[in-house]
Amino acid sequence: MKIHKLFYAAFIQLLMVGTAFSSSENPSFENNTLTINAVDTDSQLGKYQDVMFQLTEEGEWKLLDYKVKTLIPKSEDGSYGLNTVEIITTDALPIQAFLKVSPILWCPGIGQMHQKLVGNHFEVSVYYGDAPREDEACVAAMASPKIIALPIYGLLEGEYTYSVNGDFSGSFNLTSSNRLIDLGN
Repeated sequence: MKIHKLFYAAFIQLLMVGTAFSSSENPSFENNTLTINAVDTDSQLGKYQDVMFQLTEEGEWKLLDYKVKTLIPKSEDGSYGLNTVEIITTDALPIQAFLKVSPILWCPGIGQMHQKLVGNHFEVSVYYGDAPREDEACVAAMASPKIIALPIYGLLEGEYTYSVNGDFSGSFNLTSSNRLIDLGN
């Protein structure tokens, strides 16, 4: 096995593990084209989106396309941006936690949302969507809130924090382990 094929196999496995919690879509491979929903960098979750590679006849990967996306900033003056972020938790066991992200946006709206748990901290990134095509109208309407489910099943008792685009932060507590086996079931 050539070293570049071994490297590729390890690379794809790492991408799949890294995107499993940051995206609802998994990488796909069809007609010798690998499409990856998003790729994280050390400094930003999901910065590169809609990444496409093509497997060449030589067994090497050729980068076909990708998008560099922009985080939605905080709305400082009531204009465009993220307006509020609030945490919502359920009372029933196992507990669930959601972030309700309320934007003041028109076009292009909210795009992909990504998250990662590091220690007891959820880092969440919310991006602008794609701009409309030239033949599409941009409707000036308030965007509805988006709900982001935090993957807290299996977490231990304790305080957890979150940050959204580096502009909003907060915390919530799990008063017991959030695993069915620990709940007596």
